[in-house]
Amino acid sequence: MAVGDSLGLPYEGLRGRKNKKVWRQTFLAGWGMTSDDTQHAVITYQALRESGGDPDRFRACLGRGLAVWFLCLPPGIGFATLRACVKLCLGILSPRSGVRSAGNGPAMRAPMIGWEVEEQMEELVRISTLTTHTDPRALTGARAVAWTMRALRQNPHVDRNALMEMWRNLAPDDQEWQMLLHAVRDATSVEDLLARTNQKKGVGGYIYHTVPVCLYIAEKERGNFQAAVGTALCAGGDTDTTAAIVAALSAASGGTPPGEWLKILDMPTGTESFWRRLGFNLLALVIILLWHVPKRLVTGR
Repeated sequence: MAVGDSLGLPYEGLRGRKNKKVWRQTFLAGWGMTSDDTQHAVITYQALRESGGDPDRFRACLGRGLAVWFLCLPPGIGFATLRACVKLCLGILSPRSGVRSAGNGPAMRAPMIGWEVEEQMEELVRISTLTTHTDPRALTGARAVAWTMRALRQNPHVDRNALMEMWRNLAPDDQEWQMLLHAVRDATSVEDLLARTNQKKGVGGYIYHTVPVCLYIAEKERGNFQAAVGTALCAGGDTDTTAAIVAALSAASGGTPPGEWLKILDMPTGTESFWRRLGFNLLALVIILLWHVPKRLVTGR
C-alpha cells in the first residue's frame, strides 16, 4: 500500500495520462512519500493487533489511533474524516463519531482487515467504516475491498465470475452499485470504465467511483503488481488512494513491487512520540505545497 500510495501522490488531482514503460518514485529527489492512505492502514493494523480482533476493543483502539493521528495535523485529510476525528477527540465514539459521507476513508482501512482477520471480518469492517463514515455506500465499498482481499489471498486464481457474484451480493438492492458492477463487467479498459461511470477527469473521491475502478484493475492485472499500479496511476484523479488500494489487492493475489519502487521516505508509524509525528507532518505539508502549487499554476488545475 505504501508503494502504491507514494507513487500516486505526486499525480493526485491531475488528469489521466498514457501508460509509461517505467514508473519511478518522483516526489523528492527520486524518493517517494506516503499520504494518509498508508497512515490509515498502519493505524488499522495496530488496532487489530492491540485488540486481538475483539470488536469492542478494536473500536476503542481505532478511535484512539485516529484521534491522535488527527492531532498530529496530517496533510491532505478529507473533510468527512476531519469532522469524524473532531468528534473522536471530543470522546464521541463509533457509530456516533461518523458523519454522513461516502468518501474513500473506509476503503483505505479495509485492506488490512481483509488481510488480517479470519473471524468477525464483517463486524470489524462495519466498525471501521462507521467510525468515520455512516453512509451505507461507504460500508458497501469498504466491504467490497475487504472481501476481495480475503478472496484473492485464499485463492489468487479465483474465477472472475465468482468475484462478480460476490460483489453483487454485497448490496443486491442498491441499484447504483449494481449498475457500476455492470460497467465493471462490460468495460474493455480502465479508460472505457471511466467513461462508462462519467469520470472524465479521473477517479474521484466518491467511494462508488474509486472502489469499482480498483476492483476492475486488480482483477484485470491480477498478480502483476507493476501493471496494476501503473494502470491505477494512468486513471488520474485520486491516484494515491486508487494506487494504494490496487497495490493491496495485487499483493493479495501474489504481486510484488520491484526494488526501485521501495525508495520511500520514512513515515510515522504511530509508535513515535507525538512531537516527532507532528513535526514530520508539518514538513510533509510544506513539501506537498512546494510540489503541488507550482504544478497547478502551470496546468491551471
